[in-house]
Amino acid sequence: MPQVNHLRVALAAGLVALASSAHAACTIFTAVGPAFGTYDGLSSAPLDAVGTISYQCSPPKPTVQISTGSSGSFSARTLRSGAATLLYNLYLDAARSMIWGDGSAGTFTDSPNPGNVTRSIPVYGRIPAGQDAASGSYSDTIQVSFVF
Repeated sequence: MPQVNHLRVALAAGLVALASSAHAACTIFTAVGPAFGTYDGLSSAPLDAVGTISYQCSPPKPTVQISTGSSGSFSARTLRSGAATLLYNLYLDAARSMIWGDGSAGTFTDSPNPGNVTRSIPVYGRIPAGQDAASGSYSDTIQVSFVF
């Protein structure tokens, strides 16, 4: 099986304010997805990486949600390189047991405390082992939403 180079997930930072308070606001400084590096389909171990969302929000407390990306599903997000795909997912926890989504279909959201200080949320990524993939640069775009 060939190796895949330059594997990454781009987090497209988008601000979505829904309901609650006209005074609530967030500034997103960075939204960097996990940079997976080279994936080896022959490895028996999954490939893990960590990204970060750095932001500042005023009260009230927002809920941070992320989209499904190109797959349209939280259960298995998809990295793409042309027609070739690799399954992966994004998690709230380092153990990679809580799939980060919008709170539906068994996914979880983050509800960090607001405050006028810069905060960072880690984005834990994992590509399961044993996938046969063509060489190439794979990516996906995820929408980050701060909901009030």
